[in-house]
Amino acid sequence: MRKLGIFLLILTVGLIFVSCTIPIDWFNDENEDIIIKTFLNGNLQQIEFLAYQDGKDGRWEKLDSTTGIYTFKPEADDGNYSIYAVNEIQNNEPMYEIKIMNFNTSELSEIPINFYTYASTSPEATLMLNFNNDFLEKWTGAYWGGKCHGFYDFDNPAYLTNNEVYGVMPGTNDLVILLGDLINRGNYWSRDFINKIFIERGFTISEGEQELDLLLNEFVDIETFVATSTIADAYIESNLLVGGTTNVFTWELPEDHFIKLPASLKSDKDLYILSLVNNDYSNNISRLFKIYKSNPNDYEIINVFPADNWEKPTFANNTFYWTPPYDPNITGHRMRFYEASLNNDDYTINWTFLFSNGWLGEADSYEYELPKLNNLAGWNDLWYPQEPIDSYQFFLTQ
Repeated sequence: MRKLGIFLLILTVGLIFVSCTIPIDWFNDENEDIIIKTFLNGNLQQIEFLAYQDGKDGRWEKLDSTTGIYTFKPEADDGNYSIYAVNEIQNNEPMYEIKIMNFNTSELSEIPINFYTYASTSPEATLMLNFNNDFLEKWTGAYWGGKCHGFYDFDNPAYLTNNEVYGVMPGTNDLVILLGDLINRGNYWSRDFINKIFIERGFTISEGEQELDLLLNEFVDIETFVATSTIADAYIESNLLVGGTTNVFTWELPEDHFIKLPASLKSDKDLYILSLVNNDYSNNISRLFKIYKSNPNDYEIINVFPADNWEKPTFANNTFYWTPPYDPNITGHRMRFYEASLNNDDYTINWTFLFSNGWLGEADSYEYELPKLNNLAGWNDLWYPQEPIDSYQFFLTQ
C-alpha cells in the first residue's frame, strides 16, 4: 500500500528589524480586491492551476493569468476566502507542489505564492558562466532566484567554461557567486571554506542562451558572523535572501559561522533568516524559532523556543482535526497561522495548507477536509490523495 506522510511543525517567528522585502501587506479594508502573485524561482509567472473560494461554503472558481497576477473581489459576508494553487516541479515525471491557503479579508490584500521548479519554461532560457585561468584550483557556487544554482570545481582547465546555472527562466534577480579554494588531497580535490563573493544586482536573463565572463578581481572578500545557542540539542541554520529573492545557502564555512555581506555589496533589500532548530524524533516534534534581520550582529545568541505542550492534530479520510489554542509561551507572540504539509510516499506530490486565525475563527475544535475540485477545467485527479493514510507524523506552525 502506498503511504502518505503528514507533518505539522511547531514554528515561532520573531520579526526583529524586519526588512521590507517580506511581501505581506496586512490591511482592514474588507472591500478591496484580493491580488495573488505567483512566483517561479523568484520570477513573477503564471502557474499550472489556480482557483479561489469566496467564503467557507462558496463555490470554487478557476482563475487564469498570463502574467502571474490573479485578482478576485471577495463578497462573502464573513470575509473568508481560500486559494488552491498548483505548479509542476519537473517535466520528466509528474511532480507537483500544491498550496491551499485560507485567509480572511481583515488580514491580507496581496498574497505572494512562491514555487520552485526544475520544469522547463516557455520561453526557455540558459545562462552559461565562463571563468578565466585565475580560477584554477578554486570552486564556485552560483545562485539566481529561488532554486537556480550551479556548483563548479576547477581542478582542470577544461572545466572553466560553459558552466550552466540550472533552473533559470526569463526574468530579473540578483546573481550571486561564492568562491573558495580547492585543496589537493593527492588522489582527489576537496573544497575549502568560502572566502569571496560576487554580486550582480538586477541581473536579467533573457530568452535563449547567454554567457557571462567572470574575472577574479570582481570578487570581494566575505565577512562572517557567528550564531549559536546554549540550548541542548539545538542548532542554528541561516540562509540569505540577496535582494529578497536570491536564496543563498552557505554551509561551506566553519561551525556556527555564516556569511555576512561586506558593506560595499549591501542592499536594503537583503534579508537574513536565522533559525533555531530542535528535532525530537522520538516524539515526532520539531521546534523552530525564526528571526528575520536586515543586518545581523557579529555575534548572535538565540535561546528562544516555542512550547511543546500541545495536543497533536490527527488526520483521517483526507481530513484534519485539531483542538486550539496553541500557546507558544513566548512574550509578545501569538498564534497567527496553522500550517500543515502532506506528501505521498515517493514525494512526487506535496500539499501545503495554511489556515489563518481570521479564517478559523473561535471554536473548541477544528475540522478541515481537503477540497476536491474535479468540476473545474484543468483539474488533475492526482491532486487529491487517493490512498488511505496509514503512516504520518505531526508538526505545528505559528
